[in-house]
Amino acid sequence: MGNIGFYAMERKSPKDGTKKWYATIKNYTPIDGQAVIAYAVENSHVDRAVIEAAMAGLTQVIQSFLLNGHNLTVDGLGCFFISNKSKGSEQSKDVTADSVKRLYIRFRPDRRMREEMKQVSYHDITRTAYGKLAGK
Repeated sequence: MGNIGFYAMERKSPKDGTKKWYATIKNYTPIDGQAVIAYAVENSHVDRAVIEAAMAGLTQVIQSFLLNGHNLTVDGLGCFFISNKSKGSEQSKDVTADSVKRLYIRFRPDRRMREEMKQVSYHDITRTAYGKLAGK
Protein backbone atom coordinates (compact mmCIF):
# COMPACT_ATOMS: atom_id res chain seq x y z
CA MET A 1 0.00 0.00 0.00
CA GLY A 2 1.29 3.46 -0.89
CA ASN A 3 1.59 6.61 1.18
CA ILE A 4 1.37 9.90 -0.69
CA GLY A 5 2.17 13.36 0.63
CA PHE A 6 -0.03 16.40 0.05
CA TYR A 7 -0.07 20.10 0.91
CA ALA A 8 -2.72 22.82 0.89
CA MET A 9 -2.76 25.14 -2.12
CA GLU A 10 -5.07 28.11 -2.65
CA ARG A 11 -6.74 28.22 -6.08
CA LYS A 12 -9.83 29.65 -7.65
CA SER A 13 -12.80 27.32 -7.51
CA PRO A 14 -13.68 26.03 -11.01
CA LYS A 15 -17.38 26.32 -10.08
CA ASP A 16 -17.67 29.95 -8.97
CA GLY A 17 -14.20 31.54 -9.11
CA THR A 18 -13.90 32.05 -5.35
CA LYS A 19 -10.58 31.23 -3.76
CA LYS A 20 -10.51 27.95 -1.85
CA TRP A 21 -7.86 25.68 -0.40
CA TYR A 22 -7.31 22.30 -2.06
CA ALA A 23 -5.21 19.26 -1.17
CA THR A 24 -2.45 19.05 -3.80
CA ILE A 25 -0.35 15.92 -4.27
CA LYS A 26 3.39 16.39 -3.68
CA ASN A 27 5.40 14.91 -6.54
CA TYR A 28 8.86 13.93 -5.38
CA THR A 29 12.05 13.50 -7.38
CA PRO A 30 11.38 12.14 -10.88
CA ILE A 31 12.60 8.56 -11.28
CA ASP A 32 14.44 8.07 -14.56
CA GLY A 33 14.78 4.91 -16.63
CA GLN A 34 18.21 4.05 -15.23
CA ALA A 35 16.87 4.19 -11.67
CA VAL A 36 13.96 1.93 -12.66
CA ILE A 37 16.41 -0.53 -14.21
CA ALA A 38 18.64 -0.44 -11.10
CA TYR A 39 15.62 -1.11 -8.86
CA ALA A 40 14.50 -4.00 -11.08
CA VAL A 41 18.00 -5.51 -11.01
CA GLU A 42 18.15 -5.27 -7.20
CA ASN A 43 14.70 -6.84 -6.78
CA SER A 44 14.96 -9.68 -9.28
CA HIS A 45 17.32 -12.39 -10.40
CA VAL A 46 17.64 -10.90 -13.88
CA ASP A 47 20.85 -9.45 -15.31
CA ARG A 48 21.01 -5.70 -15.90
CA ALA A 49 21.62 -6.14 -19.66
CA VAL A 50 18.45 -8.22 -20.01
CA ILE A 51 16.35 -5.63 -18.18
CA GLU A 52 17.88 -2.79 -20.21
CA ALA A 53 17.10 -4.64 -23.46
CA ALA A 54 13.55 -5.36 -22.32
CA MET A 55 12.97 -1.71 -21.35
CA ALA A 56 14.36 -0.47 -24.67
CA GLY A 57 12.18 -2.93 -26.57
CA LEU A 58 9.06 -2.05 -24.57
CA THR A 59 9.66 1.67 -25.12
CA GLN A 60 10.00 1.14 -28.87
CA VAL A 61 6.88 -1.05 -29.03
CA ILE A 62 4.76 1.43 -27.05
CA GLN A 63 5.86 4.33 -29.26
CA SER A 64 5.31 2.39 -32.47
CA PHE A 65 1.85 1.13 -31.59
CA LEU A 66 0.61 4.44 -30.16
CA LEU A 67 1.90 6.50 -33.08
CA ASN A 68 0.07 4.17 -35.45
CA GLY A 69 -3.28 4.57 -33.67
CA HIS A 70 -3.35 1.45 -31.48
CA ASN A 71 -4.21 1.22 -27.79
CA LEU A 72 -1.61 -0.73 -25.84
CA THR A 73 -2.34 -2.66 -22.65
CA VAL A 74 0.43 -3.65 -20.25
CA ASP A 75 -0.91 -6.33 -17.90
CA GLY A 76 -0.84 -5.26 -14.27
CA LEU A 77 -0.30 -1.62 -15.23
CA GLY A 78 -2.94 -0.35 -17.64
CA CYS A 79 -3.74 0.93 -21.10
CA PHE A 80 -1.92 3.62 -23.06
CA PHE A 81 -3.94 5.33 -25.79
CA ILE A 82 -4.00 8.42 -27.99
CA SER A 83 -6.59 11.19 -27.84
CA ASN A 84 -6.67 14.52 -29.61
CA LYS A 85 -7.79 18.13 -29.62
CA SER A 86 -9.33 19.32 -32.86
CA LYS A 87 -10.95 22.31 -34.49
CA GLY A 88 -14.73 22.04 -34.89
CA SER A 89 -16.46 22.36 -38.26
CA GLU A 90 -20.06 23.02 -39.19
CA GLN A 91 -20.19 20.06 -41.60
CA SER A 92 -18.46 16.67 -41.56
CA LYS A 93 -17.09 17.23 -45.08
CA ASP A 94 -15.04 20.13 -43.71
CA VAL A 95 -13.18 17.91 -41.22
CA THR A 96 -9.67 17.21 -42.54
CA ALA A 97 -6.30 16.17 -41.17
CA ASP A 98 -5.65 19.88 -40.56
CA SER A 99 -8.56 19.82 -38.08
CA VAL A 100 -6.39 17.83 -35.65
CA LYS A 101 -4.54 20.39 -33.54
CA ARG A 102 -2.79 18.26 -30.93
CA LEU A 103 -2.29 14.63 -29.91
CA TYR A 104 -2.17 13.46 -26.31
CA ILE A 105 -0.84 10.22 -24.89
CA ARG A 106 -3.21 9.06 -22.15
CA PHE A 107 -3.02 6.30 -19.59
CA ARG A 108 -5.84 4.38 -17.93
CA PRO A 109 -4.74 2.16 -15.02
CA ASP A 110 -5.96 -1.43 -15.01
CA ARG A 111 -8.41 -2.77 -12.43
CA ARG A 112 -5.70 -4.05 -10.06
CA MET A 113 -3.92 -0.68 -10.12
CA ARG A 114 -7.21 1.17 -9.49
CA GLU A 115 -7.90 -1.11 -6.51
CA GLU A 116 -4.39 -0.43 -5.15
CA MET A 117 -5.00 3.32 -5.56
CA LYS A 118 -8.06 3.01 -3.29
CA GLN A 119 -5.78 1.69 -0.53
CA VAL A 120 -3.31 4.61 -0.61
CA SER A 121 -2.96 6.63 2.58
CA TYR A 122 -2.13 10.34 2.63
CA HIS A 123 -0.02 12.52 4.90
CA ASP A 124 0.21 16.32 5.18
CA ILE A 125 3.82 17.21 4.35
CA THR A 126 3.50 20.66 5.96
CA ARG A 127 3.09 19.18 9.45
CA THR A 128 5.78 17.70 11.66
CA ALA A 129 5.48 14.34 13.36
CA TYR A 130 3.95 16.20 16.33
CA GLY A 131 1.13 17.76 14.28
CA LYS A 132 2.48 21.32 14.42
CA LEU A 133 2.84 23.43 11.30
CA ALA A 134 6.32 23.15 9.86
CA GLY A 135 8.40 26.28 10.42
CA LYS A 136 6.13 27.69 13.17
